[in-house]
Amino acid sequence: MNLSLAQVNSWRLSRHHLAKRARKGEIETVVSDLCGVQAQVLSYAALAIWARVEGITMRDVQDALWKYRSLVKTWCMRGTLHLISASELPVYVAARKTTMVVKPDWLAKILMESIADELEEVEFEGEKRWVRRADVAQIIEVGRVRSVKLLPSWDGYVMFYHPREFFVSQSHRARIFTKLQGNKPVLLIDGVAGGVWEQRPKSGLTEVRVQPFSNLSSTEKQLVRKEAASLGEFMGTKVELLFYREVCLICFLNRHDLSDQLLIT
Repeated sequence: MNLSLAQVNSWRLSRHHLAKRARKGEIETVVSDLCGVQAQVLSYAALAIWARVEGITMRDVQDALWKYRSLVKTWCMRGTLHLISASELPVYVAARKTTMVVKPDWLAKILMESIADELEEVEFEGEKRWVRRADVAQIIEVGRVRSVKLLPSWDGYVMFYHPREFFVSQSHRARIFTKLQGNKPVLLIDGVAGGVWEQRPKSGLTEVRVQPFSNLSSTEKQLVRKEAASLGEFMGTKVELLFYREVCLICFLNRHDLSDQLLIT
């Protein structure tokens, strides 16, 4: 069976709640579906949740963690801080104890052996890969996903996308993946890296700078504007959106000739 990159990306986006945001009351469900959200920096974890859940604010994430305690912040995978579903805490605690007494390579071997009967061999971009048999039909049947997202540093979709050469070209790879930061904030277009972005406080508002790797279509720009507006609602601030073209960034800065500006109130 041959699976295309578009099929696999659409399926991944759907599973990560990046094809369509979940309802506001489903923060815990989304975190559970993601098997935790990396949270060395809590604001990044909150942004990862915002990218996947409709109509929430930073307060909603804080309440889930500190008021309703439906989320727990703890050390788990790779010995790093994550937000996980409180109802699944015993599972992660048990798994953490296992990884402390079993070598990672042996654990991976044991895991593969335990699920061998559930896997099916497929061909993906000319190479043999393994997929859960139960997921094959979903990958084939999932509709083509067209989406634009602003993903933060340490986002699980970006960090664990494999093979990475299908996510970002070699010429732009160093601009996303760093040893200390995991990944820089990514402009995600249809499941692959379309650029980078950053946010900065500026005179009572937040400036969002988006730097695409190539020219964006008018539809893509409009979707970026929509995401920026949603980001402002999440943070409770006005957002000024700036588009920078990579090849002309220096001349734009020198001439103060920004290619596109939008003040979102």
